[in-house]
Amino acid sequence: MAKPIKHSDRDKIPFRKNRSRSRNELGRKSPTRIPRRSILIVCEGEKTEPNYFEGLKKKHRLHTSGIKVVGEECGSDPTSVVRYACERKKDESGTGFDEVWCVIDVEAYDNPRDLTGALQTASDNNIKIALSNPCFEVWLLYHFERVGRPFDDCQDVIHKLEIYINNYAKGGDYFKDHF
Repeated sequence: MAKPIKHSDRDKIPFRKNRSRSRNELGRKSPTRIPRRSILIVCEGEKTEPNYFEGLKKKHRLHTSGIKVVGEECGSDPTSVVRYACERKKDESGTGFDEVWCVIDVEAYDNPRDLTGALQTASDNNIKIALSNPCFEVWLLYHFERVGRPFDDCQDVIHKLEIYINNYAKGGDYFKDHF
């Protein structure tokens, strides 16, 4: 137990000197919260991909996050998706997004030059690409199993996905129940 301090010993206790505060110390402190990153995800698909990313936002309670997902207004070929992302790179506030992603399927494009040109445009504009081969549904399948083989086409992926999601159809909103 600590001994009580005698009146005669009180003068011996070291106290911090009173000093006036400098001008810098009187002002407000700078903010300590790290600003939230803003991310734009531009999807080639009108329903499946946006529904998936919106479902992930809900599942992980990111509804107030800086993640914006767009799909139907950007077109369905790689060039138009990347072009739309370039146009939208600055957000509504004019400050811009920290990251911009384009989600593109490989399956529907016979002309590899279109895809190559879109990839080059994205690279030139610091836009990241998430490429699905053969289709976006392969991402959904990865939630259920490790896939170690290539798929011939999207129907092959959907057939495998139907093992986990009964009556799966493109454009459906299965993400509340399964992810």
